[in-house]
Amino acid sequence: MGHFQSMSTTSTTTVTNGSVRGACHDLWTGKASEREMSVKEGEESTEITTPGGYKITGFGQSSADGGKLEIVDPDGKKTTVWGDPHVDQTDKDGKTKRAFDVKSRTTFTLPDKTVITMNMKPSTNGTDTTMLSDVMVTNGDKGVLMSDMMSGKGKMKTDEGYGPLMDDMVDDGNVLNMAKNGKFYEANQFGGMSKVTQESINRAESEMADDCTGEAAQDSDEMLMNQFMQQIQKLLGGFNSDFLKSLLSGTSSSSSSRYPHLSTQHMNLNTATAGWF
Repeated sequence: MGHFQSMSTTSTTTVTNGSVRGACHDLWTGKASEREMSVKEGEESTEITTPGGYKITGFGQSSADGGKLEIVDPDGKKTTVWGDPHVDQTDKDGKTKRAFDVKSRTTFTLPDKTVITMNMKPSTNGTDTTMLSDVMVTNGDKGVLMSDMMSGKGKMKTDEGYGPLMDDMVDDGNVLNMAKNGKFYEANQFGGMSKVTQESINRAESEMADDCTGEAAQDSDEMLMNQFMQQIQKLLGGFNSDFLKSLLSGTSSSSSSRYPHLSTQHMNLNTATAGWF
């Protein structure tokens, strides 16, 4: 607030009204760009910098190893999702410890309101495990999708789009909230937050598996879906990933929408018809 006040006082004494409006516009757009996620694509990885200063890097690897995701907070502490999948955390002194393992769809929410949703697929290494295959990161109006992370180095795809729509169309799975201290917490039955443990992860994933009935969509829903998807195709016309193409085969309502204004677009459709939806 002090910064804006200083700019306003200076502007009124040195420039015309038109220039004041222009200066305010430049100041606003500059601030807006600082609040938006930035994306840097490399040959084998994509790095996202969030408004709160978190560095999120996705790496494409083999189908046997699965993708890898690194989250580095502003203090230098790192969270790594890798393998089948493990979640390891490294403090700023370089000491690493295992936080927990996940097997199913998992969403991390960061303190700056960044949402990271991770999708898993069965491993091809001959074991009964799952691997990180796709990652969607949203904050504000911006969304980034890293898909095909199990296709091999250099073959991961990265797409950008409208964050609220991307987030709202994908089920969160198990939601874990990262605090500023780097620890993970989850909502409990008493309306508060509890520290995440391996036991709580296992329980949540078991409950999610029990809830997956695989029932087919109603005919009326299918008709609505076809009309809705025609509009979605236009919005997502620039995307070329297999993940977003799977929108054509099915979708589902988000279990905990962060965007109430999109609630009229929710449809209760078959979640088993596509890799993500």
